[in-house]
Amino acid sequence: MYNTDAMIIVKLNETSWRKWHFDENDNSSSLRDELELIREIHEARVREVVVKGRIARRYNTRIRERPLHKGDLVWRKLGESRKGKCKGKLVAN
Repeated sequence: MYNTDAMIIVKLNETSWRKWHFDENDNSSSLRDELELIREIHEARVREVVVKGRIARRYNTRIRERPLHKGDLVWRKLGESRKGKCKGKLVAN
């Protein structure tokens, strides 16, 4: 009458592999190991940030900042790396 299908719900009492092999002692020791790994990963990331900061500071000490003004001469790269406006995929049809 209403174009609906009947559905029969079936319940099975089979336990999953996870429930069958669960051991609370192993679980708690695994959780402790994972917490230790999380701490180690955090310490490694902190060390990584510190080292990257040192590298950036050392690199930036070698660079001399020179502000450019209108009318200054600037070295331009020519050749394949600097294509004209009439080449490439962004050319007008």
